[in-house]
This record gives sequence, structure tokens and C-alpha cells, in this order.
Amino acid sequence: MKYLITSISVISLALLIILIRSLSNADFISGNTFQLLLRINLFFVVILFGFIAYQIFRLVKEVKKEVTGSRLTLRLVISYSVMIIIPLMVLYFVSVSFLTKSIESWFNVRVESALEGGLNIGQKTLDLMRKDIELKSRSIGYSLSNLSEEKFNPVLSDLREKFDIYEAMVLDEDNQIIALSSKEYTDIEQIIPEREELILANNGFHGKIDINDKNDIYLKTYLPFFSSGNKLKPKYYLNIIQKVPDSISQVALSVESVFEDYQALTYSRNSLKVIYQITLTIILFLAIILSISLALYFSRRFTMPISILSNATQEIAQGNFKKKIPDQGKDELGMLIRSFNSMTSKLDNATKTLELNKQRIETSRNFLENVINNMSSGIVVIDYLKNIRLTNQLATKLLGINFELLNGQRFSQILETSPELDEIVTFINKSNNNFDSNRNLTIKIKKRILSLQLTKESNKKNANSILLIDDISEITAAQRNEAWSEVARRLAHEIKNPLTPIQLSAERIEHKFSQKLEKKDKKLLGEITTTIVNQVDAIKNMVNEFTEYSRSPILNKEEINIVNLLNDISNLYEKDDLRIIKQYKIKKLDIQCDATKIRQVFVNLIQNAYEAKRPEQHCEIKVKLKNTKQTIAIQFIDNGMGLQDDIDIFQPYVTTKNTGTGLGLAVVKKIIEEHNGIITIENNKVSGVKVEIIFKK
Repeated sequence: MKYLITSISVISLALLIILIRSLSNADFISGNTFQLLLRINLFFVVILFGFIAYQIFRLVKEVKKEVTGSRLTLRLVISYSVMIIIPLMVLYFVSVSFLTKSIESWFNVRVESALEGGLNIGQKTLDLMRKDIELKSRSIGYSLSNLSEEKFNPVLSDLREKFDIYEAMVLDEDNQIIALSSKEYTDIEQIIPEREELILANNGFHGKIDINDKNDIYLKTYLPFFSSGNKLKPKYYLNIIQKVPDSISQVALSVESVFEDYQALTYSRNSLKVIYQITLTIILFLAIILSISLALYFSRRFTMPISILSNATQEIAQGNFKKKIPDQGKDELGMLIRSFNSMTSKLDNATKTLELNKQRIETSRNFLENVINNMSSGIVVIDYLKNIRLTNQLATKLLGINFELLNGQRFSQILETSPELDEIVTFINKSNNNFDSNRNLTIKIKKRILSLQLTKESNKKNANSILLIDDISEITAAQRNEAWSEVARRLAHEIKNPLTPIQLSAERIEHKFSQKLEKKDKKLLGEITTTIVNQVDAIKNMVNEFTEYSRSPILNKEEINIVNLLNDISNLYEKDDLRIIKQYKIKKLDIQCDATKIRQVFVNLIQNAYEAKRPEQHCEIKVKLKNTKQTIAIQFIDNGMGLQDDIDIFQPYVTTKNTGTGLGLAVVKKIIEEHNGIITIENNKVSGVKVEIIFKK
């Protein structure tokens, strides 16, 4: 900050010196450069004032905050400033008064009167010459009005020489030169007057004074006159040009110029006073600002060691034990600072030791948390008062409870958000603090089968208990599927083989005895035989489904367009009471799969949706197809009756229909899983169910 203030101060002083030197040049004062220079000086003064004001504001703020050394600094700044500002103000007012009186003495009434008189003499001389040339113009015009155009030139030359005229010419109404006479060579294109000058002369006479680039003064007159035949409308214009003698023109122009300059100075007298006053004011403010800056600088330099020591003490109090203060010398203050630095070094060493131990503890804690969070079992640590102390993420996922909000509270608090876990709460509450062996519990929660094991950390009375939670749903499902596969294989072996002889025997009995029985008994035998055959076929179909479920499907994968497959099935199975709505715009999407098996899956889902429709309405199935970078998703959404929340529809022999084996969706899931896909089913928000199949690319 101080370097910035110093730089701006130097620039301001330089600009101020230039400004003062320029005051001796009147033209410079009236010019834009002076105004710009003045504004720049004011700008820098304002910037310096802003910096100083900011520094004083900071100092006052430090005083209010009771910063050590701030009050002493403020008193020193005020003292130094008063000592400098009072003499400066006295000098300023004296200088302003002196300059005002001096400027007023520059202007003399006699000089102004003399300049006005000289200007009036020059003006009267020009007026007399103008009247003389007007009389000569009228005389020449009268002489020419009685002549024809052919005689204009010789007569005009004679008259010009007679009247001692510099230049004369006659123009027609179209501004064309008819006759011309001049003392010197004349460029005709340059002397042709403007058309507006002739128009002004129609009133009778027109004259003016003209000054060229060389400061030569010319008197010009324009006189209309009539031809000898027409007295109603002017046909010709006489243009007389008389050059004012150089002696008269130079004097007149010189007097006029001096008078204008004097008038300009007279008019700018007050402005000049203001300019000098502003300049002195800038000098005053710059001096005041610089004096305050010096006062601030030396005051802070004087109180800086005390402030540094105070601030360092505050930082130590806030825990910054690495703070060091630069040595201030060999005096008492330097001795105090060295003792302070020695103290901070010892505190810093102690802090580092403490921080190292803290990091070790934190590392161990993080390691323990990582181990717990990455365990394959959910963990809940419960103290002897049945309060929750520690959990992992898997426990939260399996039980569906945000344990972070319940940390430190009683385990029974989980019933407020999850009353279905009352069996677990009862299991925990029944476990007293003195149990030695593990306690186990298996429950079903939200379609999950959970295995719970409660153990103690140690044999101490107040030791914590650890609740281990394992999801055994997949293990149970695998065991169940394996058991059903074994049942299916036995059914196929034990039941399917006798079915064909039974069917054949029934048909032989009918064939052998139907001709020997009466008509009534023959009919009864036929009905019995038909029933036996139909039931045998039904049992065969059921056994075939069992066999298909028990076998792992053999896939014949090939690349097919899944869109064409969906379109073919939709068109094939759509009928009056079954509408399939295709909500996709994709025309081609290839996938590696067994087309026959996937067709079986789609047909089974459409058939199940149709069979689950409400009796009073038509079946409506929406088919959606989504293609992402990683997956292909196919959705079947119907408007049927939906599913019961407490059943797993993909389990073998689970069905909501009055007929069927319950193996259809189980086979569908098996086919999808063999394709490394995922199938899910859930109730739709409005009605019916939504089945989603996801294939990985």
C-alpha cells in the first residue's frame, strides 16, 4: 500500500509542476490540454484522498476493536496533522488573496478604451471606402445601361481606369460574365460570384467586405441595371471589386485581433482567478494528504512492534504455534520478542506430537470404518443400554433405516419409521446383558430373507453387543430352485413314463367294448375315455414344463433385429380385446440372442397380461424400447389387475391364476438370466404391472 501511495504522490507532484509552469501561457490556459491536465491532477488527488481516508478508516476501526497500539497511533496522527495543516491553511488563504488582487491589476481601462477607439477608426475608414465604391458603381452602371453588349468591354475598361477601380465585371441574369476589366491577371472561375449574391442585389444594391487567405481586404458591390430595351426586369449585374490598401488593411486587422484577444482575456478574468484558486487548492490538498500520509507512516512505524507482538499473541491463543516475530534489535523489546519466539517453538513441538497421535487414531478409525463398510454382513453395534453406537451401510440397506439419524438413540426407536421390524426389536430386547452364547433369528422383510446373529464383544457386564445381518434371499432362492428342479426331474421320470400306457389302455378299452355296449353305455364309455385322455395330456404338458424348467436352456445365439421381433409378435397376437401399443420410434436395433427363446419370453409376457385383464375391459399393453450406451431396455406395461405385494411371482409354482403350473415366469426369468439380462416386475402407478427386461451390450 505504501509503495502505491508513494508512486501516486510522485506522479501528482510531477503533474502539478507541469500545471504550474503552464499558467504563464494564456493560450495554453484556454486550451483543452490545460483542462485535461487539471482534471488528471484532480483525479490523482482524489485517489490519494481515498487511500488516506481508507487508512484512517482502518485505524478508527482498529481503535473500536481495541487493537493494541491503535489508540497511540491515532493520537500521533492527529497531533502531526494539526501541526502541519494549520500553517498550510494560513499560507493558502494569503496566497489566494494575493493572486486575486494581482490579476485585477493586470487589466487597465485606458488600454481597453484605446483599443476600442482604434477599432472604430478602422471601421469608419472601411465604411467611407464602401460608400465611395457604391457611388462609383452607380455611375458606371448608369453609363452602361444605355449601351449595347458589344460596347460593354471597352467602356468598362475606360470607366475602371477613370475611377481607379481594382476589378469590374458585368454578368447576365444567368451568372455568365459579359464584360471584364482588371488591374491584374484574373482567373475567371475564381471571380464568378455566387448566385445568391446576385439575388440579394435585386433589391437595388448589395455590398460586402471579404478577406482572403492572405489577409487582404476587398470591398465588393453588386448593382443590377436595365438594358436599353427593357426597363422592367434587370438584365445585367455590375460587380465592382476594390482592394483596400495594404497599409489600411494590416492596421485594421491588427487592431481587431488585439482587441479580440484583450476581450477574451477580459471575459476569462474570472475563469483565470478560478483556475489559480483551483491550482492552489490542489497544492493545499496534496500537501495535507502527503503530511497525513507521513504522519500515518511514522506513527505506525513507531507502534508497529507493539502491534506485531499483540497480533502474534492472539494467533498463539487461536492455536497458531508456528508464529515467529522478526528480531527487533537488542533492546528490551527485542529480548521480549526472543522469549516469545522460544515459547512458540516449544508449543509448536508439543502440538505436532499431539497432531501425530491424532492422525494415528484417525487412520485406525478410518481403517475400521472401511473394514466394517466393506463387510458382506450388515453390522449394528449396541451398548448395554440398548443404544445404537455404530452401523455400516449394508445394515442401512438391508433394514431400510437411516441409522445416521438414530445414532446414540435406543434401538427401539426404529419402530417409529419401520413398525414392521418389531420382531427384531423384540429379539434385541429379550437379550439380557449377561448372555454368553450367540443368539440367532431368521425373518422375512420386504421380500428379503434375513439371518440375524447377536454376539457380545467380551464377557464383561457392560460390553457392547454386535448384531450381524446377512441377506440369505439368493441362497434360499437357489436352494428352492434346486429343490424344484429335483422335483421336476423325478416327476418326469416317475410320472411321464406311465402316462402313455394309461392313455393307450383307455383308448383300447373304448375300441374293444364300445361295439358291445348299448348306446347309453357306449356314450358313457366314450366320455370316460375322453376325460382320461385329456387329463393324461394335461399331465404330460405339466411334466414337459417341469422338464424344461429343470434343464438349463441351450441357447443358439445370433444377431437379430429386436425391433422386427417385437413388431411381428405384436401384429400376431393383437386382437379385438387385446391392443398392443408400440411406444418407440426405433426401426433397427441388433442384439445377440436366441430368437426362439426371446420370442417365447415376449409371448409369455403378452399372454400373462391378457389373462390378468379385468373382465369388464379390454387388455391394453404398452411396449417401450430404450437404447443407451450400456444397455437395451424393453418394457411391457398392461392395465390389468396387478400383483399382490407379498408374493414373488418369479418363484416356481407361484401363480395368481386359477389354472397353470406357475412355471411360466420362472422359465422366463431363467431365459433372461441365461442371456446375462435382468428382469423385474412391479405394479404400475395407475393400474396393471410393468415388466422391464434389461440386456447389457
